[in-house]
Amino acid sequence: MPTLDDAFSTVCEALVEHFGPPPDEFEGLAPFEAMVAVLLDRELGGARWRAALDGLDESGLLSPDRLAGAEFPAISDALRDKGLSASANAIAPLKHLARWLVDHHDGRVDSLFDPHRSTDWLRGELVALKGIGPAAADAVLLFALKQPSYPVDRATFRVLVRHDWLDSTASCEEARDLVVDHAALRAEPWAKDPAYLLKNLSVGMEQLGRRYCRAAAPHCDQCPLECLLPEGGPRGVDA
Repeated sequence: MPTLDDAFSTVCEALVEHFGPPPDEFEGLAPFEAMVAVLLDRELGGARWRAALDGLDESGLLSPDRLAGAEFPAISDALRDKGLSASANAIAPLKHLARWLVDHHDGRVDSLFDPHRSTDWLRGELVALKGIGPAAADAVLLFALKQPSYPVDRATFRVLVRHDWLDSTASCEEARDLVVDHAALRAEPWAKDPAYLLKNLSVGMEQLGRRYCRAAAPHCDQCPLECLLPEGGPRGVDA
């Protein structure tokens, strides 16, 4: 059975080959717009973030200072104008993000790209914001700011456990560190950089989870990672 050290590059390549390179959904957005879009995508799902972003923009709320100062009803109305409904719990992380940028970065997203500030530092800042947990922070870092982080989802966790690359008792934080560390060591030339590799991996794992590595029972037949399974089949089927 190959270790993750041996298999990591193969996993990344197999997912891209099987599912194709994922599109950059947030390409063309300004950094703050992309950060908001990622959070909206996680809350609303189904690519409804596009309409939500348009609603905020048309209402003049798509800037850190305007969004930070907006009342919840104004934000809710901007989304409702696009046929979307969002709870206060879904809206709150957007305001906390905007307020953090205004209070600590003068409302300037470009300060987040200071090379003297590490990805781990920035992750800690985002995780500390109310309503933005580790996975959401990792998604913002990876998909909006193109930083080498990884939002561990259930599919990734299942794949790692079932291939015996991660103990089923491990935490999501341990799974995240495992993936990020391997990406840093194995950013192949085709992947351009660790962040690009991690984005491909994240999207590929999500698709793998939907089509093959399902929670109730894995469908290993024809799975692109079947050849990497341990002897005797997948471990931790209920992971």
